[in-house]
Amino acid sequence: MQSPLVPRNMYDSYTELILPFGSSAQRKEEYINASGGIRMGKLMEHLDSLAGSISYKHMLGPGVQTLGRIQERGFYIVTASVDRLDMLTQLDPSRDLRLSGQVIHTGKSSMEVSVKMETIGLGHPDETVLLGRFSMVCRDANTHKARQVNPLIISTPEERSLYAMGEHMKKRRQSGALRSLSRVPPSSAEAAALHEFYLQHGQYRTKGEDDSADSERIWMGDTRLEKCMLMFPQERK
Repeated sequence: MQSPLVPRNMYDSYTELILPFGSSAQRKEEYINASGGIRMGKLMEHLDSLAGSISYKHMLGPGVQTLGRIQERGFYIVTASVDRLDMLTQLDPSRDLRLSGQVIHTGKSSMEVSVKMETIGLGHPDETVLLGRFSMVCRDANTHKARQVNPLIISTPEERSLYAMGEHMKKRRQSGALRSLSRVPPSSAEAAALHEFYLQHGQYRTKGEDDSADSERIWMGDTRLEKCMLMFPQERK
């Protein structure tokens, strides 16, 4: 039987990571792409890892230094979904980058994690580049079933606003799952929209015929690519 869980404050799970692009040419070299910008795919991987670290910190306490073995902890955490990633401005590769976040909402076995990406340094004000929200779930290491997570302590108006945002995202995700086509058939309005789309775009037309009125449709054969290679400076010899 699982012992009672200690409630946590929101700030207990706060975690940040500094990527010194502006102050370390060597570190910047590890993230640069062929056009001189930053590889966003690597930053997305960091955000996912950060959300996981934040979730473990919420479960294990703010003083935790290492995760240890999953079997010894008795649980593990996985990313259920990335609810939203909003890119607010262009990333400046000449400035350091700070990734930060914290748990803003908890359910029975789930956690909503808010993350932020900011450019800092060079004597300029900090600028928010990206805001995102991850949904994380906790599982028992032995049974792989849902495991209860530590509840949150809400103590300030700002924390209540963050908690309400997390609650809204969770309810919207659950509502969307209930309306999924794997559960229910299309509504009359959705069926009508599909039929209208078919009448407008779904009529068969042989290639070569005049399709100037259907400029949004592309033939599958026209999308064929022989080879696509992503080249990064880190892989050069």
